[in-house]
Amino acid sequence: MATRPVFYKAAWPVIGEEVVKAILEFFTTGRLLKQVNTTILALIPKEIFSGYNRQGLPMRCALKVDLRKAYDTVEWDFLSAVLHLFGFPDIFIGWIEKCVTTPMFSVCINGNPHGFFKGSRGLRQGDPMSPFLFVLIMEVLQLMLQQLIDQNEGFSFHWRCKEIGLFQLCFADDLLFFAKPTLLQSGYFGKD
Repeated sequence: MATRPVFYKAAWPVIGEEVVKAILEFFTTGRLLKQVNTTILALIPKEIFSGYNRQGLPMRCALKVDLRKAYDTVEWDFLSAVLHLFGFPDIFIGWIEKCVTTPMFSVCINGNPHGFFKGSRGLRQGDPMSPFLFVLIMEVLQLMLQQLIDQNEGFSFHWRCKEIGLFQLCFADDLLFFAKPTLLQSGYFGKD
């Protein structure tokens, strides 16, 4: 049964402040924006890949890189440099370094832990802070790739990505690259 406006008008002195607060929180916390962004991110690859097996479309290339092990190989010095690059305060970077570099690990043999050892690199999967740190690292990768594309006169965008300048999408543990395959990009032939 639909809620009628009569209820809200009669109960407004009691619920009005809470309703307004809930609506403002919905729009200011970005929940709606997050939902829209998630939907758009899901639709972009679907649109790019639709008809990939059809003949007669412009040349296209997509490359999927599996990042599952990338968390384990993040160099801590690089993470610190990334945090400095994005302008985080030194004290905050120190806290992050402590959180990332101090955990100890143990190996279970026949269900029993044996010994402890210190990690030397990587982010811990399951740590609520790690995805945010990894996003910053992937942002640096995107900036480096953008710089290479800007310097490379031979780079050609994927035919469905040229207008918006899209060349990569990053998901939880996958990275998708898009381009138009050309002989110049393959490196086999010079520009002559």
